[in-house]
Amino acid sequence: MRVGAVMGSKFFLSAKCDEMTDEMREQSKTQPFYFTFFCCCSVLLYFITDEVRIFTDKGWYLQPVLGPAIGLSIMTLMSFIKTIQGIAFIKHVSLSSFLHYIAQVVSIHRITFWAIGAFYVYIHLLSLIGFLPSNLVLLMFMLFITKKLNRYWALIASAVAIGIVVIFRVVVGLWMDDVWLYSLLPDAAADFCNMYL
Repeated sequence: MRVGAVMGSKFFLSAKCDEMTDEMREQSKTQPFYFTFFCCCSVLLYFITDEVRIFTDKGWYLQPVLGPAIGLSIMTLMSFIKTIQGIAFIKHVSLSSFLHYIAQVVSIHRITFWAIGAFYVYIHLLSLIGFLPSNLVLLMFMLFITKKLNRYWALIASAVAIGIVVIFRVVVGLWMDDVWLYSLLPDAAADFCNMYL
């Protein structure tokens, strides 16, 4: 029994069909991704005005929010279209196949998820242990999860962390909040660490 006629990326399904073609099965595997992507884009688009500050009053076309808003709008629209197309296949997607898909995504992109978690921890460590130790921990962790951590790359990571500190704390003069760990040092050392580390 023929399930449906395929025209481009659109499927015209017979009302009585219970089977899927191979192409429909392949497309149904990507539906959880498009649905998740649509939800994320919608949330970002909703909160975009809270995240962007307005720096100019010369017109809406010069606002910094415009570029991200256009990009997010296009991504939201395209993922919404793909999600609507996938609604026709929702009855063919079982919970076990959805969980299998999620497990595959996490397994394939595990380094990405580790990196996201590392940056989250890094941001919160800045106010606890300081700029230099936080950068060093982040770089060492990135080397560890990519299986490149050895003596040579540890020295390179240390040099890069010192370079980052010189650029952002000395050259640019980026000031961070006082670090809790440095408060345990004598006043002169704490001032130096808060200023340069």
